Order: sequence, then structure tokens, then C-alpha cells
Amino acid sequence: MRLDVTRKWLLLGSAVAAIGALLPWYADLDAFGAGDRFLGVTGPLFLVGLMVLASAIFAGVWVLFPTLGKRLPSLPVKEGALYIFLGVQDLLLLLVANSVFFHPKFGVNIVLKKTQFGMVMTGLGVLIMVWSGYQIYKKSAMMRSIGMGGEMPMPQREPARPAGSARYGMMRSGQDPVDRAVSSLNKEVGRTLRREPVDRDPN
Repeated sequence: MRLDVTRKWLLLGSAVAAIGALLPWYADLDAFGAGDRFLGVTGPLFLVGLMVLASAIFAGVWVLFPTLGKRLPSLPVKEGALYIFLGVQDLLLLLVANSVFFHPKFGVNIVLKKTQFGMVMTGLGVLIMVWSGYQIYKKSAMMRSIGMGGEMPMPQREPARPAGSARYGMMRSGQDPVDRAVSSLNKEVGRTLRREPVDRDPN
């Protein structure tokens, strides 16, 4: 439950791919009516199934162990890139296995070849691994571009001013409306007094 959604998908994809490698991958039927069914880890192409199984288990362990408190060795590649590499590798292995199995030169007197549900299940799990690895890689790249250990910088908030601080600032800068009105009135009175003549006492 401590895994994020993307890593849960990755764990699910690796489990599906690992289980699919233990299920039937393909079946054939020869001209004599005898048929064979091969698991992913059996048959002429068992090495492909074993490699897919090993990479799926490795990806699942790499995701699950940190949540269990297990320490993992450091690798020269990013986590998301590792999952992408494993998934693409498994896709290529599945492609090679199918191309070899369905080649007309593969098998003697084989008249029918069919893909089984184990191959489809393994391919689906590997695709989930590739998609999840890409999402993890994209998220980690975005966190590195943001910086500060993956945390978005928070905007700086101005400290709250005490009540009356705005009026005090206006008074200091001479912007208080009451002071401006009083100053303007004093100026008008002064100009009026200067214009009025001074009465002299004739005595």
C-alpha cells in the first residue's frame, strides 16, 4: 500500500509477465496428428522464457524491496530507464521467439502452429512494464528539472503587517489624506491673508 500508483502498475505488469512465462506459449500439430504444447520455460526456446521470467522477477523485486526496508545496490542508470530497458528487452525476446517458432523451416512435418494464451499474457505484462517505467522516468526527470530535491519552490509570502501600519507608513511618506487636507487649508489661508490689505489706525 505504500507504493505509488505507477509502481503498483509496474509490480502488476512484472507479476503478469512472470506468470505468463510459466504458462503455455505455443502449440503445434504435425502431419501424423500428434501435437505438442510448450510452456514459456520449456521447449526449444526455453531460454527466451527463462530470460523473460528472470527480468520480470528482477523488476518486481527492485520495486518491492525498498518498501520492505531492504537496501538495494546503486546502479549507473535511473530507475525508470532500468524498467524501460528490461521491458524493451523482453519485447524483443518475445518477437524473436515468435519469429523463430512460426518460421516455415522450424519443425519437421508441422502443419499447424498456434500461439497460446501464455504468450499473450506475457506480452501484456511486458507492455505494462514499459509504460510504467516510462512514467517513472518522466516523473523523475520533471522532479530533477524543478530542483530542490524534487520539491516545487513555494512562493514567498510577505509578513503580515500590524493594524495601523498602513496609516503609519502613509503618514511617514506624507500621503495621509487628513494631513494633505490640513496642509492645503493652511496654504490657502496664508495666501488669503497675504492678499488682504492691512487696516491702519488713523490715530
